[in-house]
Amino acid sequence: MRTFSYEAMNGVGQKVNGTVNAESSDAAIAKVRAKGMFPTKIKEKRTEKNVTIFDHVSTKNKSGRAKLIVKIGIGIGILLLGILIGLCIKG
Repeated sequence: MRTFSYEAMNGVGQKVNGTVNAESSDAAIAKVRAKGMFPTKIKEKRTEKNVTIFDHVSTKNKSGRAKLIVKIGIGIGILLLGILIGLCIKG
């Protein structure tokens, strides 16, 4: 079941905001209408899942991701430098 936020007009014309749980946006619209309101906007609320990378850097932790990217970049740079030095010594 997904969560949808909505804006609607109630029976006296007042703007109402809320959320409903439904399988689809059509089902969410039907639920809002069943409450006696006229929906003007329906939007699915997305939740970010907490996925971990390398068991220590969370995808929610932006500074952690940036540090990881820098470490990977430095590692690749060192590897390329070693390859170039090796080619120069052989060459």
